[in-house]
Amino acid sequence: MRKYAAMILFVCLFVPLQVLADNAGVETTALGYYQAQPTIDGDLSDWPSGLADNVVDEYLTGYTDPTGSDDFTMSFKAFFNPLSTVNKLYIGVTVIDDEERTTDPGWLNDKLEMYIDGNHNHTSGTYPADFQQYIFELDNTTLVSGAAVPTECEVVYTKAGTTYTFEIGFTVYNTYDTAAHILQTGDTIGFDMSWPDQDDATGDSWISWSPSGGKWNDSSLFGNLNLGAMQDSLGITATGDTWLLFE
Repeated sequence: MRKYAAMILFVCLFVPLQVLADNAGVETTALGYYQAQPTIDGDLSDWPSGLADNVVDEYLTGYTDPTGSDDFTMSFKAFFNPLSTVNKLYIGVTVIDDEERTTDPGWLNDKLEMYIDGNHNHTSGTYPADFQQYIFELDNTTLVSGAAVPTECEVVYTKAGTTYTFEIGFTVYNTYDTAAHILQTGDTIGFDMSWPDQDDATGDSWISWSPSGGKWNDSSLFGNLNLGAMQDSLGITATGDTWLLFE
C-alpha cells in the first residue's frame, strides 16, 4: 500500500511541474485585429485600445536586483494581424531605465533581447538556433541569431527621459527565416524577452519575462504567447484570387 501511495504522490507532484515547464511559468494572450496595421515609428497611439500590459520582472540569480521602479521597470503588450498581406505579430515594449550603458562588456550592454519560436518546439545546444533571438541595441543596431536582421522585422524605438518605447512588427518563423508561421487564433508561440541593465552604482541586473536564463539556445525556456480571438467586427483578406470575408 505504501508503494502505491508513493506512486500517487509522485504523479500529483509531477503533473503540475510538467504543465509549468510547458510555458516556463508565464503566458499571455495576444488578440487578433484584421483592421490594425500600425505605423512602426515608436509611437503606440495607433494601436488597438485596451491591450493588456504584461510585466517583465523576473530577476535572474547571480545578478543584482534593480533597486526600485525608477531604476528599472519593463512591460509589453501584443496583438496580431493574420491577413495574408500582413501576417505580423506586433509587440510594444515600455522600459524605464535610469542609467543607459552601452559600453563593454558588450554582452551586458543595456538592450532589448526578444525570443520567438513559431511552433514552440525547437530546442538546441548550438548557436545560432532555429528559432529567433533578436537583439535590439540602443545604437539602432539589430541582430538576429547572430546575423543581420531580415527585412520582415520592423523596429523603431524612441526615448523620452528615462523611458524607452519599442514598437516591433515581426514575421514569425517555425524554422528561422525559411518557414513563416501563418498566424491564427488558437496558436501558441514560444515567446520571451529580457533586458540586461548595467549600472555603475548598483551593479548589473538581468531582467526576463520567464524566470530562466539560457534562452539563447533552448526555446523550452520560453513563455507562451497564445493567439486569441479576433476582435474586429469585419475584415477582408485575399487568398490567391479569392477574397475571404471574416465577420
